[in-house]
Amino acid sequence: GSERLILAGTLLSLMGIIAAIVATSIWPLSPLALFLPQFAVTCGNGMTLPNATAGALSARQEIAGAAAGVAGAIQIGSGAIFSMVASFLVTLWSPSVLVLMLLCAATSTSLFRLMRRRW
Repeated sequence: GSERLILAGTLLSLMGIIAAIVATSIWPLSPLALFLPQFAVTCGNGMTLPNATAGALSARQEIAGAAAGVAGAIQIGSGAIFSMVASFLVTLWSPSVLVLMLLCAATSTSLFRLMRRRW
C-alpha cells in the first residue's frame, strides 16, 4: 500500500541524488549531469508526498483539519529554511546543494524506516 510507495519513493529520490553527485563529479560542466538525475528525484517525491500526506490526514479523522494545517506549515516552513541554507552554502561551495539534498533524502528515508518499525 502507501507505506511501500513511500519507501520506494524515498529510496528513488536518494538514488537520484547519489546519481547526480556522481554525474556532476564526472562531468562538472554538463547541465544534463545535474538535471537528468533530478527526474528520478521528482518521481520519488511524486510517490512519497501524496502518500505521506494521505497518511498524516487519515490517522485520526477528528483532527484531520489540524493535521492538514500542521503538515502544510511544516512543508512550507522547512522549504523556506532549506532554501535559505542552500542559497548561503552554494556561495561557499557549489556542490553543497546536492549534499544538502542528500542529507535530507537520507534523513527522510531513515526516519520513515525507523517510524515504520514502531507502528
